[in-house]
Amino acid sequence: METRASVYSKQDKVFDETVDRFAYDIAWVTEPKRHNERLDRQGGCFVISGNGDKRIADALDLPLYSACEFIKYIIDQSLYPAIFALLRKMNVTSKSLYGDLDGLARSIRMEMQVYSLPTP
Repeated sequence: METRASVYSKQDKVFDETVDRFAYDIAWVTEPKRHNERLDRQGGCFVISGNGDKRIADALDLPLYSACEFIKYIIDQSLYPAIFALLRKMNVTSKSLYGDLDGLARSIRMEMQVYSLPTP
């Protein structure tokens, strides 16, 4: 009997060789096979629909996930300056998320945009 850890270590192989990901009405949580610096910095994963004809939102609405709670946050644009300032205090910027010159340029541009907005 295989242990849970050994099954997890083979999950990519199982996915690639056994599962026809376009035939199942499920949502897959996955990580890319190739990592780059940006992905490592962000520490994220991806959700893909197991059925090529279904959007992710539709897959998550299936009865299979009725016991799961998914929360979608919609943030009003009027809160942007305050949220930006809070994230900046926590050192969450384009520079810290991307770690390259493009990220640095985005951080500078965002700061200039936020600080040029009229105060309410």
